Amino acid sequence: MKRWLVTGGAGYIGSHVVRDLLQAGAEVVVFDDLSTGVESYIPEGVRFIKGNLNDSAKLTEALAGVYGVVHLAAYKIASESFKHAFDTYESNVEGSFNLIRCMKQAQVNNIVFSSSAAVYGNLQTLPARETSPCDPQSPYASSKHITELMIRDLVLAKDSNFPLQAISFRYFNVVGIGYEGLTDRSPYSLFSIVLNKFKNNQKPAITGKDYNTPDGTPIRDFIHVADISSAHVAAAQLMEKEAVGNQVLNLSTGTGVSILEVMNEFKMHLGSSFEFEFQPRRPGDLVTSYGDANEAKKILGWAATKTLSDMVESVIPAKVN
Repeated sequence: MKRWLVTGGAGYIGSHVVRDLLQAGAEVVVFDDLSTGVESYIPEGVRFIKGNLNDSAKLTEALAGVYGVVHLAAYKIASESFKHAFDTYESNVEGSFNLIRCMKQAQVNNIVFSSSAAVYGNLQTLPARETSPCDPQSPYASSKHITELMIRDLVLAKDSNFPLQAISFRYFNVVGIGYEGLTDRSPYSLFSIVLNKFKNNQKPAITGKDYNTPDGTPIRDFIHVADISSAHVAAAQLMEKEAVGNQVLNLSTGTGVSILEVMNEFKMHLGSSFEFEFQPRRPGDLVTSYGDANEAKKILGWAATKTLSDMVESVIPAKVN
């Protein structure tokens, strides 16, 4: 493989992508401002440039000799983005545009963009497909959708001086650990909340048990970070072989799992000392959300392989033992 720049490569997902690209034979450059990334997550020997997406000089330095960009750097907390809307747009929209502008100047024409299933909002018909209507419900989700549209328009422009090719991935709920030590440090992810509560002898809570679902609890589409990462490698490999135009692809298992099932899976792995409780619904929470990833299978030959048991088991040694 060729040389790829990974923005956000010191983050939870980005650090997995970096390692998988290296294993596939790529040369990798990491660009990260370490606002949430962890420098120790960057493998030894990988070139690292510390910088912000709005720093054109640093981006130009990072893009030298690069074939393509895997763009994961972003403000990523949907629930908190209402409090930090300005920062969200500055990082996710303005930063992404500046990255692409610097790519044009450096003649780097390939981008794999980290989007989100949050762009769908509250769908009435499931599973979510790439053709489903988008109705973002937060500044974070809107920023991802705007960036998708910007990328689409720049590809469709067919600028002879910048023949951009793009694959945008709409992630569902990313969990698990693919490489020892590369934990999700976000205090907002369900798996982190569960394990942090357990370590502190507290009970994690399921918010709502009266939903119109088989067991009364919300349903989500959880996907292992290793499956997410492998899709990025498949995308980069495809882009090295052929023009892809503009592709928007779901990354999901295609199966909904209830929050109660998740808690019971943790109980199986952690034992009888693990307990959880129920609390009232939170306003705005979705009842059910899951996606269809057939397009990713068709275009990339990719499919998620990890089970819920795999996801839970992968986080136990790193977080509890």
